[in-house]
Amino acid sequence: MDLLNRRGYLSYLMNEKLTMITLNTVPHLPDTSDQPDPFGQFAWLDRILGELQDAGKFAYIAGHIAPIVDSYGGNPQWHIKYIVKYKEIVGKYADVIKAQFFGHVHSVEFRVPVASLDGNDDSFQLLPMYITGSISPLFGNNPSFMVWEYDTETYEVLDYAVYASYIADSDPQLDWKLLFKASEAYGLNSLSLGELSAFVQRAEQNVSLIEDYYWNMKARSPNARPCKDAVCHAKTLCTLKWWTTKGEFLACVDTVQTLADARVYDSNLSPASPIQAVLTASSGSSSSEDDNLATKEVCMTIGATALATVVAVACIALTVYGLRRAGILKNRAQYDTVATL
Repeated sequence: MDLLNRRGYLSYLMNEKLTMITLNTVPHLPDTSDQPDPFGQFAWLDRILGELQDAGKFAYIAGHIAPIVDSYGGNPQWHIKYIVKYKEIVGKYADVIKAQFFGHVHSVEFRVPVASLDGNDDSFQLLPMYITGSISPLFGNNPSFMVWEYDTETYEVLDYAVYASYIADSDPQLDWKLLFKASEAYGLNSLSLGELSAFVQRAEQNVSLIEDYYWNMKARSPNARPCKDAVCHAKTLCTLKWWTTKGEFLACVDTVQTLADARVYDSNLSPASPIQAVLTASSGSSSSEDDNLATKEVCMTIGATALATVVAVACIALTVYGLRRAGILKNRAQYDTVATL
């Protein structure tokens, strides 16, 4: 308990074969760029997982804020370099980590790894991440909680059930009811990487499946915004992948919309995977790009701001020109002439 009291993270035995690791995710949210490892937590996590691997034991990892980009606008929930560091660590221990549980975004979601950070290393493999809903209805969601089913021998996570209460009901007392099970809603045999990857591939070709997933994200709340347009479909589909930066997420959204538009105009176009298209476009990048992720984000922001400024100036110039042509806006000489008359 000393580490929990002083640094906010802890590991404890669930049984002789399974350890629960709880992380302090708060230091990873702000830009503490002068601290490569706040509270030494990454070094500690690497050591604990290494010891479990040597002993042939397993772990669940839990924390509040997830190392992801969110489903609202693709905003990183940790500082980018911390997301990269976390992936570098957990990818080495796919044989140890049986599940990763996080929350914070008030939405029932999961993330499927995009690709290995080191495609040539067979020992490196990222695993899916599970994001829980919330009791608070702050973001238009119904209050919800989740019950997990797992194999007591292998500790693999098999399924989850979401229980929710409809806050639109007139009864002020919350009435918890089973809302859905992942296995039934998404046709899954388990929550393994293979099963979830297959689900993403089905969702890429099935708008109804995307809409069902979005509605379940919000615990089927009537207060959630409808997801019936192409933009929402694209964002929801791209949310299924475990991206590192907002730029990657937005590139996915843009690619999904572009391919969807192309299929509208050419019904014979083969249904290529939009997420695979994003990966193919960036396949020439090397691991050194990780050091430039934050810089890329800044450059994108500067570029977008510059473009918006140019458009705004052009609009103002056209408006002034139109007002002058209509005689509504006059120059100094014209005002002097009017005054003389």
